[in-house]
Amino acid sequence: MEGEQSAEHLCWEEDPMTGIVPRSVALLFETLESMDCEFSMRVSYLELYNKELVDLVGITGCDSKIRIYEDASRKGSVVIHGLEDMVVRNTHEVDDIKNRGSQKRQTASTKLNARSSRSIAVFTIMTHLKESYTWLI
Repeated sequence: MEGEQSAEHLCWEEDPMTGIVPRSVALLFETLESMDCEFSMRVSYLELYNKELVDLVGITGCDSKIRIYEDASRKGSVVIHGLEDMVVRNTHEVDDIKNRGSQKRQTASTKLNARSSRSIAVFTIMTHLKESYTWLI
């Protein structure tokens, strides 16, 4: 999902090791910037490990509890209380947050993988659009 960076330090478009998340984020920014609208983007990164939820990029201390529950007012909607999201302005900021969060994830070595994940992680991108309208009179 994340991919790796090749030894040649190519840009993401030319790097065959780039994962689907960096490619998707770059395409999302490219598409939004080409539209006639204002937009803002926020990201969060959550880990579930040993039945505990961990905010991988939040600024607050590790001792703050994150809770997940179903929103009774909206059927099928889930609320994660205590999870911070961060404003991002470009692909580099998203990549930096994703990398910092990935370093905090619980990993261990296996026979097949030197850095195998021991958890479930959810990287969320929230985009808000404000379309511009031109009225002709």
